[in-house]
Amino acid sequence: MNSDVLLLCERTERSSAAVLENLAHIEATLRDVQDKLATAPFFVRAFASSEVSRGTGQDITAWTQAVAGLMAAIREAQEAIVRAQDAGSVSEADGAAMRQVGERVAAEQSRLAALVGFMQKAPDKIKIVPAGLFPAGQRDEVLGAIARQVTAMQDALAAMPDLAASLRTLGGEPA
Repeated sequence: MNSDVLLLCERTERSSAAVLENLAHIEATLRDVQDKLATAPFFVRAFASSEVSRGTGQDITAWTQAVAGLMAAIREAQEAIVRAQDAGSVSEADGAAMRQVGERVAAEQSRLAALVGFMQKAPDKIKIVPAGLFPAGQRDEVLGAIARQVTAMQDALAAMPDLAASLRTLGGEPA
C-alpha cells in the first residue's frame, strides 16, 4: 500500500472515530430526552413531539434510529478500512462500501445541521411552558440534555466533511 493511501486510511480512521464518538453522545442524549419526556405531563410530551416533528421533519424516535443507522454504516466503513490496511489495497467491494458511506455521511450533514438549528432554539420554547405543567427540575434536566446534544452535534458536523471526503477518496472517487 502506498504511503498516500496509508495516510488517508489513518486520517479516515481519526475522523470516523471523532464522528462516531459524537454520534454516540447524540444517540445517548436523544434517548435521555425521550426518557425525561416520558415522565413529563401529557401536554409537555405532545408539545415536544409536535415541535420536533414540525421543526425537523421527524420525531425523536426517528432521529434516534437515524443516528444509530449512521453509526452502523460508519462502523462498517471502519471495518473496510482495516481490511484495506491488512490487504495493502482497497478491494472493489470495500471501495464501493466506502463511497456509499461517504455519500451517506455527506447527505446526513444537512439533516443533522437542521436538527442542531432546531435544538438551539428549543430551550426558548421549553422555557415558555408553565412550571405547573413542566416542573423546574424536569425542565432543567431536559435543557441540560439538549445543551449536551447541541455540542456533540456541532462536533460531529465539524468532522463529517473530512470523513465523507476521505471515504469517497479511499473508495476510488477522484479527490
